[in-house]
Amino acid sequence: LKAILTVLMTTLFSAVLAISLLLTIPKLRHGVFLFSLELPGYITKFLVEQYIPVRRFDKAVPWLERELKLVNWFAPPQNKLLPGLIKNAEYAVEHARFPSDFLILQPFLKKLVNSHPQLYPARIWLAQALANVDPHLSLEQLEEAVKLSPTGSKPFRIAINLALRNKMGEELDEWCSRYKNAHFGAFQPKSS
Repeated sequence: LKAILTVLMTTLFSAVLAISLLLTIPKLRHGVFLFSLELPGYITKFLVEQYIPVRRFDKAVPWLERELKLVNWFAPPQNKLLPGLIKNAEYAVEHARFPSDFLILQPFLKKLVNSHPQLYPARIWLAQALANVDPHLSLEQLEEAVKLSPTGSKPFRIAINLALRNKMGEELDEWCSRYKNAHFGAFQPKSS
């Protein structure tokens, strides 16, 4: 009985001390709060890093989806948890090399784009994932990315490479022309 009472009193004293420190020191409280917001991103990164280097995207995607659900539950559409999710998704996409890797990532990327349609990198990643499956759908995602960032060169480069690879002459001409206009300005001949 005495041992149980000692453990209980020690636990109670530790809890009261921690609470009083958090209540009286604002910087400590703020630091703990910020750390708790970034903790899910760190945990997901640790877990994802176990699978992606060995090309086990099928094991990494559920962890990314869990983090996406947490981000959406916490405070949609944008919150402090979103940067961690973006870093983890970027890590996964950067390590995807083969069409089979992108095929596994595709459902997660679709969910990411559906829940955060204004997220430029998500549009680019989904376009890359769709490139080998449905080039026209990939071009639609690139179109949306250009709407979000008209001067970004990445969607144009991906679209041009996609059109070349799939022998899509009309789309190639269109994207080349749009790239030229977006980055160098449209040539307007001076009329006399």
